Amino acid sequence: MNRKHILSFLTASCMVLVLSLGACIKQEPSGMNVICLVDLSDSGAALQRKTFYMKIIRDVVIPKLGLHDAITVIPIDDASVTNSAAIFRADLSSQDFEPEFASPMEVDSLVQKKMREYKAELASDFETSYRQVLEKRASYGNATDLFGAIEQGGKLCDKKKRNVIIFFSDMMNYTDALKMEPGNSSFNNNSLEDALKRAPVHSLPGSIALVLTGELSDISTDHFRLVNSFWSSYFKRNGIALYDYSSTSTQKLEELLQEGR
Repeated sequence: MNRKHILSFLTASCMVLVLSLGACIKQEPSGMNVICLVDLSDSGAALQRKTFYMKIIRDVVIPKLGLHDAITVIPIDDASVTNSAAIFRADLSSQDFEPEFASPMEVDSLVQKKMREYKAELASDFETSYRQVLEKRASYGNATDLFGAIEQGGKLCDKKKRNVIIFFSDMMNYTDALKMEPGNSSFNNNSLEDALKRAPVHSLPGSIALVLTGELSDISTDHFRLVNSFWSSYFKRNGIALYDYSSTSTQKLEELLQEGR
């Protein structure tokens, strides 16, 4: 092979190497940023729903977290804005799960084992924190400021991660801005467009939203659909992708958390 051919070969090889490295960088997982907005207000069968929300985060959401994922849980109540302290926060990407001394054949299984143990600790810590917060925020239970919670959730979005916003709420906002409870006769299908115009505008940039209301035996099917219709329209107008709106089924939630794995 002459000098010219050697140089051409080396140049081509370098280009292949650069492209390969670039592909590796692009494929490096950025992780998922899970933001849970949890309704702590006292409307309807509140205690039953609050317990349901706690169990789903503890038993479904946290166990589904991956190596590069983070989770933040914030409250929805009368103080969604004025006292928006996180109920719980964890970032798995800050942890080192890789064992120091292990054969290459064992590394993956050992990492998964350490992750499971760590997430079990997180689940326990979350439950403890959640129960403490329920007591501390009891005085804020007389209102449901969903719009304020969305505003706070937007501040937690991470441009480097896949933002998943999970609403654990009956989704019936109850503030001076808009009252969506069944007893408010002015909130109906005919006033829906006006309600959307009056609603505070907040966005969750680059995010996917999922709603899990919990059991709502205290409201009618028509009212459930009315509230669903409002939020479906609200999210669409504010550039928030709605993945699913369910009552008690966690199937779609599990699918969403598993996507891209």
